[in-house]
Amino acid sequence: MIHEDEQLDDLWRGELKILQKKTGFKYGIDAVVLAQFVKLKSKQQVLDIGTGSGIIPILLAGKYPDNHITALEIQAAYAEMAQRSVELNQLEHVKVVEGDAKRLVQDFGKESFDVVVSNPPYYNKSIRSQRPDKAIARSEILITLPQLIEQAAGVLKPRGSLYLIYHPGRLTDLMSQLHKHQLELKAIRFIHPAADKEANMVLLRATKGGGKEARTLPPLFVYQNGDYTQEIYDIYNDVQIEKERP
Repeated sequence: MIHEDEQLDDLWRGELKILQKKTGFKYGIDAVVLAQFVKLKSKQQVLDIGTGSGIIPILLAGKYPDNHITALEIQAAYAEMAQRSVELNQLEHVKVVEGDAKRLVQDFGKESFDVVVSNPPYYNKSIRSQRPDKAIARSEILITLPQLIEQAAGVLKPRGSLYLIYHPGRLTDLMSQLHKHQLELKAIRFIHPAADKEANMVLLRATKGGGKEARTLPPLFVYQNGDYTQEIYDIYNDVQIEKERP
């Protein structure tokens, strides 16, 4: 069940677990914060684009056990590993699919999901020093921002919600793409490494065909005096996973 190059980590205070590559791409605080930001209603159809190890669907499945979650991953090794994590946790309502996010409408059909979630590649240039799997996860090698937003909008039902975490340096590009595909911003929250640092991540929720009124939520600060802030500890407690060391 566990390959030589993998490790098994606890989630949900030991009630759920996840397989990760020992030296490959691992989930970070961005995935944890995004999973906590997502709010689901009962019995919704949810799609996670670029699931990696499956961290976001597994956390959402723990919080919302009556939703059906599809976890899409293009890298075969990660899709197979995520599938084993799902089976290990006996999450019958989570389905892992190896596939290309540029084909969402073709593969799943128009307006097939109530909620789409993604922690997509942030950078439009490849970082050559990175391992290929990490470069694919963080750079627009296999999919661009316009392609991602077009496909996400295509599979969202009317009034469906798109949840993203992204880099604020590309916020103008992101907002332009959202507007182009009738995805109206409903909530935005900037994440700062510390109170005296510029934001390095931003959380967004957009609604397909929604009104134009948007909420700007209070900023989220990650560190204070070299340790996580109380709100970060509260987020980890909310999703009930073992905290990383700062």
